Amino acid sequence: MRPARPALSAPRTPARRRGATMVEFALVMPVFLMFLFGLFEYARYLMMHQLLHNAARDAARWGVVRSSSPPAVAPTAYTAGDPRQSFEAAYSAGRPMYKVPFIEDRFLQQAVGTERNLVNMYIRVYTVDNTTLYSDPPVIQPAPPPAASVGVPAWNQGGFSDRLAVQVVGQYTTFLPVFGLSKSVNVNIIAMMGFEG
Repeated sequence: MRPARPALSAPRTPARRRGATMVEFALVMPVFLMFLFGLFEYARYLMMHQLLHNAARDAARWGVVRSSSPPAVAPTAYTAGDPRQSFEAAYSAGRPMYKVPFIEDRFLQQAVGTERNLVNMYIRVYTVDNTTLYSDPPVIQPAPPPAASVGVPAWNQGGFSDRLAVQVVGQYTTFLPVFGLSKSVNVNIIAMMGFEG
């Protein structure tokens, strides 16, 4: 019969090693938390962007289906005096964008509150210019008035090959201070849908 081995005691950590562990923790933890908060903020931004894009696509479809007989509320065109985002193209009286209430209502219904993440949000509706849409690179902008007509086309005066665009612009402000900065990110979402008639 073999004699029982004596129980091994856990190795003792010297006091200096415990202090080094605290210093390492103090150095690594802020970097880890910034990475974690940055990941959270980026995921939140992507979720908001995707939900707003889906809502804009649904609003464009809603407008296309009802373009031949829109509700009685009259749309209004944005003018040069309206607040504009600095990252957008300059205002052009010959290429108007419209505020269409029933399309805005559909967008807000589908966005389910996500639009509250945007500051200075505007929803604009217009018929897309086909000549610049199919250029290289493509440019999405409102259609100019037809050569023979006076005035500008309404938002719903597109033909079979034309597209209706719902554009959502605004500024997304970060919720958490990542790397010590709270920044605004410009958001410009455009959803297009082809006219059916």
